[in-house]
Amino acid sequence: MLTSETIAMEEDGTNALLPRNSAIAISFFYCTVNHATELERALPNILQKKDELYKPVKLQYGRPHPDPVVENATLAAVEPPDVTYNLALPAGVIDEARLSDLQLEAIVYGCQRHQTDLPKGAAIHKEHLPPSSTSTATASATATATATTAVNPTSSDISSSSSGSKRGSSPEDSGTTDNGTPYRCGFLLGDGAGMGKGRTLAGFVLENIARGRTKHVWISVSSDLYEDAKRDLADLNLSHYAREKCHLLGKMPYTSLQSSVGDNGLIFSTYRTLIGKSGKHSRLEQLIEWCGGEHFDGLLMLDECHKAKNVQLDENGKATNVGSADCSQTAACIVEMQRRLPKARVVYCSATAVSEPQNLGFMSRLGLWGPGTEHPSGFAQFLESLERLGCGALELHAMHLKSKGALMARTLSYAACEFAAVSNVGSDELEKTYNKSSELWGKMYVALKIELKNRKERQKFKKDFEKATKIGGFLDPEMAKMRDMYADSDDESEDELTEAEREASAYRKKCRDRPPFVVNSVFWGAHQRFFRSLCIANKVDLCIESVKKSLEDGHCCVIGLQSTGEARAKDAAKQASNSDSDCDDLHLDQFISAAEEGMLRILMNLFPLPPKPKGVRPPDFLKPKCASEESSESSDAPEEKRAPFVDLTNGNTEYVKKKNETKPKEKKDLSSLSWLDTDMSFLDSSDDESDGGYAIATPPAKTISWDEIPLTANSNMSILFIRRKKYRLACEQLQGWYAAVKGLGCPPNPLDRLVNELGGEDAVAEMTGRKIRMIRRVNALTLKESIVFEKRVNEGSSEERVNIEERQNFQAGRKLIAILSEAASTGVSLQADKRAANQRRRVHFTLELPWSADKAIQQLGRTHRSNQVSAPIYKFLISNVGGESRFAAAVSRRLQSLGALTQGDRRATGSAGALGLGEYDIDNVHGRQALLNMFSTIQNCEADPESIVEVPELSSEECESALERIDGILEQMIAIGGPEGWAGAKEVIRKETDIFSPSEISNIQLFDTIFRTPPGFKLACLREQVIKLGESVVHLRQNDVSADLHSTLDQQISSAKQNGLTLQLVANIWFHDVGLDSDNVGSEKSIMPKFLNRILGMKISHQKRITDLFYAFFEGVVKDAKRSGKYDLGIKNYSGREVKFEGIPRVFRFRGLEAPDEALYLYKVKCDTGIDSKNAYELYMDAKSEEEQHVMPDVEEDGWYVGGRRGGQIKTGFYIDQRRNFDVTPKVFLVIKQNNDALSSSILVVRPNLGKRLKKAYEIFNDIYTKRTLRPCNNIQQALTIWDTEFKLADIDSKKNYQFSCPGRHNESMILAGHVVPILQKVLLVLGRTGKNMPKVVRVDIEQGKEVLPVASPLRNCNSPDCIPESLTVTPSSDVNTRDLVEGALVAKTFPGNGIFCGVIHKYKDDDAYEDEDPSGTWQMRFTNGIRKKMCSTKAREAIELWETETAKLIACGVQKRAAQSLEDSIPSKHIVNPIGKPVLSSEEDENDLIEMDQRYEVSFRGEIPCCIVGLELPPEPRHAGDYIPISQKLVIGLTEKLLQQGVESARQVYNLEKIESHKRSRLA
Repeated sequence: MLTSETIAMEEDGTNALLPRNSAIAISFFYCTVNHATELERALPNILQKKDELYKPVKLQYGRPHPDPVVENATLAAVEPPDVTYNLALPAGVIDEARLSDLQLEAIVYGCQRHQTDLPKGAAIHKEHLPPSSTSTATASATATATATTAVNPTSSDISSSSSGSKRGSSPEDSGTTDNGTPYRCGFLLGDGAGMGKGRTLAGFVLENIARGRTKHVWISVSSDLYEDAKRDLADLNLSHYAREKCHLLGKMPYTSLQSSVGDNGLIFSTYRTLIGKSGKHSRLEQLIEWCGGEHFDGLLMLDECHKAKNVQLDENGKATNVGSADCSQTAACIVEMQRRLPKARVVYCSATAVSEPQNLGFMSRLGLWGPGTEHPSGFAQFLESLERLGCGALELHAMHLKSKGALMARTLSYAACEFAAVSNVGSDELEKTYNKSSELWGKMYVALKIELKNRKERQKFKKDFEKATKIGGFLDPEMAKMRDMYADSDDESEDELTEAEREASAYRKKCRDRPPFVVNSVFWGAHQRFFRSLCIANKVDLCIESVKKSLEDGHCCVIGLQSTGEARAKDAAKQASNSDSDCDDLHLDQFISAAEEGMLRILMNLFPLPPKPKGVRPPDFLKPKCASEESSESSDAPEEKRAPFVDLTNGNTEYVKKKNETKPKEKKDLSSLSWLDTDMSFLDSSDDESDGGYAIATPPAKTISWDEIPLTANSNMSILFIRRKKYRLACEQLQGWYAAVKGLGCPPNPLDRLVNELGGEDAVAEMTGRKIRMIRRVNALTLKESIVFEKRVNEGSSEERVNIEERQNFQAGRKLIAILSEAASTGVSLQADKRAANQRRRVHFTLELPWSADKAIQQLGRTHRSNQVSAPIYKFLISNVGGESRFAAAVSRRLQSLGALTQGDRRATGSAGALGLGEYDIDNVHGRQALLNMFSTIQNCEADPESIVEVPELSSEECESALERIDGILEQMIAIGGPEGWAGAKEVIRKETDIFSPSEISNIQLFDTIFRTPPGFKLACLREQVIKLGESVVHLRQNDVSADLHSTLDQQISSAKQNGLTLQLVANIWFHDVGLDSDNVGSEKSIMPKFLNRILGMKISHQKRITDLFYAFFEGVVKDAKRSGKYDLGIKNYSGREVKFEGIPRVFRFRGLEAPDEALYLYKVKCDTGIDSKNAYELYMDAKSEEEQHVMPDVEEDGWYVGGRRGGQIKTGFYIDQRRNFDVTPKVFLVIKQNNDALSSSILVVRPNLGKRLKKAYEIFNDIYTKRTLRPCNNIQQALTIWDTEFKLADIDSKKNYQFSCPGRHNESMILAGHVVPILQKVLLVLGRTGKNMPKVVRVDIEQGKEVLPVASPLRNCNSPDCIPESLTVTPSSDVNTRDLVEGALVAKTFPGNGIFCGVIHKYKDDDAYEDEDPSGTWQMRFTNGIRKKMCSTKAREAIELWETETAKLIACGVQKRAAQSLEDSIPSKHIVNPIGKPVLSSEEDENDLIEMDQRYEVSFRGEIPCCIVGLELPPEPRHAGDYIPISQKLVIGLTEKLLQQGVESARQVYNLEKIESHKRSRLA
């Protein structure tokens, strides 16, 4: 895969910018379906060797994993610790490949890690303390938590259980519990999806059972995985344990588990069950009580632990602010369990555990913070450190965890997978619907402003009224009148209303009572969901077509989406059927649109009707069946009561009453709404107040329909008349909204379309969380088609098993299409399994990008798993809606961090780059800066003269639309401004705000701001003259029907463009219409999500304009950041013509006696980045040959980057730059067109001194056709001659130039490698924390580019579906000494349902219990699983023979004989070789203060120089003459001074103490 390194850059700014974190070159806006091969062919020598198969380094036994597995190159550069743990699990499990070598490796290191404890309390040095800002933030968070825990029962439980420790001296500070019990170290299993992590967890259980620990806890995301867990246990010969000893916590009573479960067994719980509570009993307390608290030493396995990611910790390491968005109850429970079970053997397990750095908070057992680490103050200090160093620090910490044996993170190789990102997906019909929807939401936004103003007025009156009544004052007539106007309760008595009507009345009251900020949030949330659903629907046609094509090609298909639309479908179905039932008998003419129903539903929430006046018959939609709050679109959420909607005919504004309408079921229990019955709340105020008197009139005896209410008063305007009038106007407004929504023609629910158009339920395996679905049926008698609702559950089945059965149908080949929602994105295996009947290759379509990286990985991992016949084809469908990048950006950003944290490199296989989403990663600091730059340009209405971004011109259609809007507002402003014209309008509305609507005020303020910019002022003056002449665009369209209309408009457009009408000016209007004005762009953290969410509401063409403009700014910001060294590239790869280490590294022991085996290495690395003419010519010929094989029709480059002009093609070849600046020799370039694809966004550029680089296509286009600095050189020999000249001239240090802007090709750097993390904070303190003094994380591979062939294995490379490793036929080896029947002899016994466990003859009792035996006594045996057995002599001999057979199996599998013949859990190596050399100073020199400070901790280098290292690249040396101390020397001296001040032992002192200890051991021996 392509590295994200910026290879050396030239000073003139023509350097290439490699796309950040991208392994697949994807244009941001244009369609390309090329996968990783594009850039791999272009840059073969700078790729990481990610396709080299992974093989355990230190573990030498076990059968190979059934599928190719790789480890990220960064982690591969780090060796894990030596294996000292000795497994006790049955030999047959290893021999029969029930656990592969990779799974055994994880179990070994996990158990080895569990043998150690976290460091206890230690002194905290001053420089370790976080800055005051961190402490302040933590204190603030703690204060916030106080109110939260008071109202949250689960939170209070956790708080109370943690209250025993005093502040400042908590167990977390000391590294122990209140009783001084140290916390056991934990282990992180970060293997990728499909690696068999469930089987590995079962292996942990088996190993601990074999060691006598039989009480364990397994927590996962779904109770469906309980059956998978028992299956994995049974596959490891633990069938009896799985059947009798495994229990599902959710099915157990809340009483003590001791009585129902006993003292041993495995409790399986979901994260949701863990937070359950019944009265005073909680599942958390129940589970901890069963475990036994501090005495529990069994497994605590957190499967899919990413579910506990949202956690906020206080300074004591305890969860705070529980129940908020920052700290979930689940995360708080997990933190509390680990705190109260200090000796638990914790295993964190997830492929997506840490998609954000702050999500590491619950992994306290990894030892990354706390006493004895570089972050003794806690998690907050750890986070601060990560932020300072950037994402590279994450990779360093992942490497550190692996070096400690605390992390295993492998993944299935993606080499056989294919990736395609298909963008610009859409249709003309849906684009029209989208644009119409955009206009409607714009009108709703205008109405929302009025609604918010009215709510603010009601809030103000409420405060005044409460103040007046509180002091017992007299209500003046005006306030009494307002009290009666704002009284918020329907005038009908409770006895006159049905139960459903009372419920609906209470729900409307609740909606009216919401504060303005809540209503505003509800509006924009619904706005985002609506357009997101349209984005998904926009891709259904292509998805259906692609699926059918894939089936014809012999594949089977999996379609991934997140939401199902079931909630909205149920609402519409119940309304149509007038029933609260499941609508089994309902027949519809067409599928229900989830987008339409969601929009109808939100109208009632945003614009609730005022209270119904007495004597008025309400519209039909005031008689609902149920009501509810807004809920998630995902059907995986619990079903709630939902607000009703009237069923309207398309395009008709009249209400249509359903035939055979039945009375709704009455609900007896309204307790959930009782809190709404307040004494005073408020509704919409009238806009038609007059100066007339008000009187409270007696209601008439007869009733009238709502649409019969008169709008004019006959006499006095009573309160009743005003309320009735407002009620009718509100009903008419809501009726108009409903009709407008119905007229949009929103597309049907995508899931229902997919199921029905791809063959129905008989052909499609649906694995979602919905219970009912819409199916197209044909009446056998009438042959008429209709849409019916059906339950997904078949007869004789259950809801819990429906997804399992559908998966079985797909894997068996009975159904060849599977659809996945979020409910089935975890734990489901849909790969082309060798054991399954359906072995067709999977094509995985991502119709809807998940909202988070962990969900994306989980969904993609369903089809790429172990033991598969073929790898899947992934196709990402991204619509032509520019705003959809909002979702891709969020997922991409998290995928980058995910790779860095769990796999040691953000470019890890399975990250955003590898999955084709690299260029969507804009939600970062550079994206936010680009957005601010763009907003600044737009607010100024003209381009920054210093900006390199060239903004395109507006189209004629856009200009005409903008002028129409500008003329309309300008006419209004001229009329308001009076003598001062439009310039006086703002002052008038400021003085007389009450006579203008919020929309009018907002529009006038916007255009006043625009017209006061220089371009806006010129345009306003021009259009003012045009309006006075009666030739505004609106006037021309209304009155000019001649053929000269278009000519006149063209003249006006041309004149307007010359006088300030620019894209920047018009963009202000577009942003204003979606609520994104310059004064409310949001905070720095929220600005990007807010921008990407809001532009979804623009017309598609406007989105395209804005996103194009933004990305141009974004590329400019990234380019500047890379030049200044501020661009965070993660791990940079050294690559070039030659990379080598200069001399031997310096070695330092900076940890003293605390960690005497940890060393720090200082390497000098030299790199030649040049390419000679021979290799350049070969690249040229290969590219030309490939172009000839893939000839494509010429397609014009999009030239909007250069002012909207279009030019010629960029052709592969040599180019010459002969400007006068280059006085030694012309500059020569080799430009290679990528795949001859005119839509490709990148061009490969090769230089003699700098090698290969990627540049954006438009940059080369400008150099060739606009600036004309590059001229094609058709004389190849001439180009190669210049190439040779430059190559020779560049044979100098890169700090020097051989001519202007042409640096040499030899780089030199100092790399700090080894155990960097333990002293990372000290390194940063010495070097400085900001600017260019910040070190960069780099990877150096001196064998990069060399072909490395993995060791072939018949089992590993077997492609046959029947190729399953067979058990060896083992006979006892001659090396195994058969033991006599004596005490101490080793034995083995088969425990039915649990496997074979080894043991020892503990004692012989001469009791003549077996008279026929010789000897006749009883042999008492003790097995590793804790069970004791008595045997006769015959059985004892059989047990010895069985042990010999088991031992022989282990030896045959590669286990060392000494380990195979031992029952101990630790087998240290016989020959312990200290990898660290002797100190360079003698004892006398070490005590001499005059000796050089930088040698106090230095030792001699021992061993061979590795071929690959990962470490910190120190800042470059200054480029100036004179004497100076190298930065590497300054670092060593600074570290030495600090460590000596802290009393850390020098290298000589440690060496002398080790010699003394060695002599002591020798004498004892």
